[in-house]
Amino acid sequence: MEWAELVPVFFFALMFIVPKSPRFLVKIDKNEFAENVLEKIGEVTYAKQELSNIELTLKECGASKVKLSDLRSTKIKPILIIGMVLLNFPNISHIYMMI
Repeated sequence: MEWAELVPVFFFALMFIVPKSPRFLVKIDKNEFAENVLEKIGEVTYAKQELSNIELTLKECGASKVKLSDLRSTKIKPILIIGMVLLNFPNISHIYMMI
């Protein structure tokens, strides 16, 4: 086994160390955790100001849960089709890139 094969394992392990997004934490009503994450980035005043900005943005956007049925909308269908074609292009064309 080569060391390059362990790189994905390393990144998977790091996934559990990286803090969650402050915007996500505010969205699920965990403002204290979001403030702690923001305090790691800047000062306490920065954290409070940014937390209020995030709350205001989420209220303005009317952030709500995304439903699976939203993927059937006419605006999203072309994007999904293009994404699927691009995802499967190497399999369809038998062109594989070496990285």
